Amino acid sequence: YESSLSTLYTGAFHEGAVSGVSLVPGVSRRERRIVNFDVEVSPDGRSLYFVDAYFGMTGVPERADLVIAERSDPSAGFQRWADSADLLANVNSRELEYAAAISENGRELFFTRVAARTQDASPKIYRAARTSREASFEVPMLVDAAEGFVEGPALSPDEKTLYFHRRDGETFHIYCATRP
Repeated sequence: YESSLSTLYTGAFHEGAVSGVSLVPGVSRRERRIVNFDVEVSPDGRSLYFVDAYFGMTGVPERADLVIAERSDPSAGFQRWADSADLLANVNSRELEYAAAISENGRELFFTRVAARTQDASPKIYRAARTSREASFEVPMLVDAAEGFVEGPALSPDEKTLYFHRRDGETFHIYCATRP
């Protein structure tokens, strides 16, 4: 990080080993204290959802917002989408947003939100929709089926089940919520 100001890597996974590890070009803002994490690649491989987080002197994120990068050619790197901030204007807030999960058609986004700078904040999972891949996401709604200290949503291939982890005491368990 000190030399590249980048934290997202790519590589080829085959038979339990990763080779050809390299930085993902085109996503880092290349600014000190800005760290990227929680990557979600869209099912078609064209879009990369990730977090721009600002880490202050405390070692925990003071800000965390979702960002979208796109690539036009599968062999090319990603580039931050110029309209990313506008598309996510209703999603990103003064709280911390992270751990995105995007639907196959790119019109449904699940993510985690937690109040920044509070010790007892409990993360929640939200859902935001939009009318097309080029439209802005609407105001997110809380996913009521994911209760408690929950985060890290992931959609099943048929998009009927939402997986997430929940803290039960000192242990995390995987849970799911299924659509009717």
